[in-house]
Amino acid sequence: MAPPPPAPTRDATAADQSAAGLSPRAPNGSLLLHFRTSYWTQWGEHVAVCGEGPLFGDWDVKKAHWLSCRHVGEELLWEGLVPIPAVAEFSYRLAVVNEAFEVLKWASERHTVVLPEGLEDGAIVDVDEVWTDEGHPSLVLARSAFARVVWRNRCSASNGRVLRLQPLLNEVVACFQVHDGELKEGEAVCILGGAAQLGNWQLQEVLAMSPLSSSCWEAEVRLPLSSLPCTYKYGIRRADGSLQLEAGENRMVALPANDGARCPALVVRFDGCFRRQQRWRGAGIAVPVFSLKSAQCVGADKLPDDIAADIESARRQLEALEDGVDYERTIEAKLRIARAVFDSVGSADLDSEGFRRFREANWEWLQPYAVFCLLRPPLWHWRALALGRTQPAHTGGVDKCSVDTWLCPKLFRMDVCTGAPPDYFDPNGQNWGFPTYNWEEMAKDGYGWWRRRLAHIAEYFHAYRIDHILGFFRIWEIPGDCCSGILGHFRPSIPLSRNELESRGIWDFDRLCEPWITDEVLQDVFGVELAPEVAARYLQEQAGGRYRFRQAYASERALAAIPVRRCLAADMLPDEADNVRRGLLTLRQNVVLLRDNEDPNAFYPRFALNTTSSFKGLEQHWREELLRLHNDYYHHRQDALWRKQSHRTLPALMGATDMLVCGEDLGMIPACVHPVMAELGLIGLRIQRMPAEEGVKFGDPLAYPYMTVASPSSHDISTTRGWWEQEKQRRQEFYEEMLNGEGEAPRHCTPAVLEHILQQHMDSPSLLAIFPLQDLLPLSPRLPDCPPERQQINDPTNPQHYWRYRLHVTLEDIAADADLRCLLSDMLQAAQRYHGVQHSTG
Repeated sequence: MAPPPPAPTRDATAADQSAAGLSPRAPNGSLLLHFRTSYWTQWGEHVAVCGEGPLFGDWDVKKAHWLSCRHVGEELLWEGLVPIPAVAEFSYRLAVVNEAFEVLKWASERHTVVLPEGLEDGAIVDVDEVWTDEGHPSLVLARSAFARVVWRNRCSASNGRVLRLQPLLNEVVACFQVHDGELKEGEAVCILGGAAQLGNWQLQEVLAMSPLSSSCWEAEVRLPLSSLPCTYKYGIRRADGSLQLEAGENRMVALPANDGARCPALVVRFDGCFRRQQRWRGAGIAVPVFSLKSAQCVGADKLPDDIAADIESARRQLEALEDGVDYERTIEAKLRIARAVFDSVGSADLDSEGFRRFREANWEWLQPYAVFCLLRPPLWHWRALALGRTQPAHTGGVDKCSVDTWLCPKLFRMDVCTGAPPDYFDPNGQNWGFPTYNWEEMAKDGYGWWRRRLAHIAEYFHAYRIDHILGFFRIWEIPGDCCSGILGHFRPSIPLSRNELESRGIWDFDRLCEPWITDEVLQDVFGVELAPEVAARYLQEQAGGRYRFRQAYASERALAAIPVRRCLAADMLPDEADNVRRGLLTLRQNVVLLRDNEDPNAFYPRFALNTTSSFKGLEQHWREELLRLHNDYYHHRQDALWRKQSHRTLPALMGATDMLVCGEDLGMIPACVHPVMAELGLIGLRIQRMPAEEGVKFGDPLAYPYMTVASPSSHDISTTRGWWEQEKQRRQEFYEEMLNGEGEAPRHCTPAVLEHILQQHMDSPSLLAIFPLQDLLPLSPRLPDCPPERQQINDPTNPQHYWRYRLHVTLEDIAADADLRCLLSDMLQAAQRYHGVQHSTG
């Protein structure tokens, strides 16, 4: 790939200086910094040095120092010279920017360089950085989810003192820094290399490093100029004295080629991360807390009699909900308990010191929420509960009847809804009912709403999962009068302009944007006998043999709300009425283009427009051009825009806390999504029957990237057993392709088949292998069985199928199954994912 041209900035002469071999000298009383990093940019991208204080632009990339590039072997080397006055230290960070001075990505962290005392005027400081993305696994493993929860014996060393040195004659001070997020207690990082000061590769003569933090280590050493270039590696000295050297080729510290100019006084090597041969891999169980069932139910024996009676009544009500969570009855029962407790002891609690502390700590959200609860109508309250129960939290979605939308309405686009385009789950798309975010408004205060929300969540959790992470690249925005998702479009996106369409000979926009309804279409949808009745009740005849909907039925919501007895005939059966409603929705969706409500000259291609009878009725030239534009809109023209959008939104969220962030990246994934997730350190999701790769039927767990969660199923799809027993053809294909089976696949997912599938996921390279509990329990012959069709947690295509699932066994029964524990322990040990107490299967 050819490098981009030098950037036209105040440092444009740096390119000439670099090409001339670093010939310029620093003015009197100043130092000359030489920055270097290798990074492959795209055309029009540049690497810049941004930093603290006016010397480096006060973190403003418009005032930063832009580097120049040249090819060195197979690398693209970016370098530049920056003169600065003599200072004790300076801080900087590398960034990739475009020619509009927009930051496309930052390097993993800002660095501080401590300069030796007494440097001569014009001294050269060589700063060589290994570009490291924020998403490097070693940096992700240093986040709080691992540092405070997963690591049982994590290295606690920090605040070490680095011995700062001054250069002597014919010597250079070399400063080394490296990161590692997996160190255990008693382990320390060291350097071993080809100079006497680095041990001459003798394992017992390593150079010890000091911990700036538990995951960042640094050391300084004086090296004779005659010893350079010098190869080296980092090592980990274990508590037992053994030494583990990092993987990969030797690193090298060398003097820059400078055509006889003076040698640097200080060479700084920011070497990124320790290169481990094998990284930590773990496993876990996914289970909704509301589904857990214990033999120990709500007890009332230690409470006052008046409270105990209410609680006992509520307890019996809750116990009756064995087969599923009934949210209305559950809320009613729990509110009765809460009211009984409050009536008895509430006044005293409100005056207590504990409540005073709680109120002061949470006043920012507590006050507006209390006012909201007081002012909202009761029906609004129950509607909010109903909507909330039917929808999972997609991209942090909020309900239109929530305190957030009431308090900050400008942050949300209340006249539209968010959802998903047609996909594996639903050919009509999904409409979740949430408003979309007004990202432009949110950006005005640096995404404060998000930062406050996440900071509060971090008080309770160390990790969170972004459901539908695509919403931070683009969201599927649907008109507010729709109940399905098929008439939506992406936001942000580059629409089709009127000029663009007209230049291709496409001009009849009413024909393309209005539902295409003719006698022929009506008969195809409803049949010859029913078509006239439908037309008479719901449509108005227009010129040219076309129809349009009457105003009262012009939207999807209006059509979906038609009562059964008013659909056509009063004696129409419910199934017949549903067929009529579905047919009317088909007519409403029979369009080719969607108008932009805010720009009359902008249009969006309706998803899968070529499947509509409206499209099929067009002349061939129009069909060809519109299909070409449709494919370009959905698969090509948005990529740069969505990458840019994600780099605005996701870093703001991830920087708000130290929590581990996972992203659900299933469905129709744009090409930019996985690279951005890798750059930022977002952990993706891999479901074997929903492969991320194009052109394959099933994912191969052994080929999953490290920064992923491998899981055989999720809350939004059937369990592994359910899928196996429901889809005969796919079952046979999976049996042959993924399990190397011969003959006909077993009709039922036996424990042996299930174990094989689960072991594939445990053996994957993925950082985490997470298993829904419903996929593990069938391995046990001791536990009672449950039909798999009753174990799916949520069906996103069915608004009446929401999160009601409850386990069919108690936690005590599961804990008592020693054979199941031993089997899972053996499987994890075989996959090198086991980090607990050894269990004997004997």
